[in-house]
Amino acid sequence: MRTPVSLKKGGRDAGGNGAKAPPTAIEARFAEGQSRLGAHRQQLVRAIVDHCEETSFLSSRELAKRYGVDPATVVRTVQALGYKGFADFSTDLRQHLMTRITPYTVLKAATQERRSVADHVDHSLEKALDNLNLLRANLNRDGVVELAKLLHRSKRVLIVGVDFAASLAYYFAYGLATLGFDAEAPDDRQASLHA
Repeated sequence: MRTPVSLKKGGRDAGGNGAKAPPTAIEARFAEGQSRLGAHRQQLVRAIVDHCEETSFLSSRELAKRYGVDPATVVRTVQALGYKGFADFSTDLRQHLMTRITPYTVLKAATQERRSVADHVDHSLEKALDNLNLLRANLNRDGVVELAKLLHRSKRVLIVGVDFAASLAYYFAYGLATLGFDAEAPDDRQASLHA
């Protein structure tokens, strides 16, 4: 799990163990392209990235309005970072956001919103549908078929998942076992021994 990061000097701690996490694509581009940006544009990029929870899904026009600049300034700024267009920048910004999300940040954001219990249920269902549609759009179907063939040829299947993925590994192994496969998913302690 990664901790929140900003584009300020110093890097970020990888999981609280003192090791520095590798930079995200957007951090690397900013570090490389910083010399091509004036102070105002550097400040704009920092603000966008540091508040990626709020900016990741905004259009260039919405970002421009939020930061009081012209939409063309936003586009030229991301192009100065080496992106072909705003869509490429937006993709990396969303990837950067994924490195910042922890169960704590999700819970904190949810508690700050003034919603009824029914609103939270509706929001959860909407997110589940969004995730399912994203999976459907990006699923590598050939890869799934190859995995199925590999599983079918296997005599024994070991599914390893640690931390939050441990429950998914167990569920996957359970599903395979009910289909007749010799599958198991060791718990976290056993998984660290197998790794």
